[in-house]
Amino acid sequence: MKKFMLILIIIVLIITNCVYADIIGDHSKYEELVKNKIQEYKGSGINYKARLADYDVHGDYFYYGLTSNYRNTDIMQLDSDGIPKVKHGGGVFL
Repeated sequence: MKKFMLILIIIVLIITNCVYADIIGDHSKYEELVKNKIQEYKGSGINYKARLADYDVHGDYFYYGLTSNYRNTDIMQLDSDGIPKVKHGGGVFL
């Protein structure tokens, strides 16, 4: 039984090494993708700093109360009372 466990552990280590070798190997293809997305973000004109806020359980979450241009999207829509609902599985949910 000990021999079997030792062989099993060795096999698991070999398989794990093979799987992670690809992950920790050459990242150049991802580097270019990340650089392109950073440039795309910078060019979008979005300013993330405008929404930074200290968390307050009773406060205005990320200053969303200041947002005046809500609109329906592929995953979210506003009901007739202006309540945002998420589209999922053919339905719309609160």
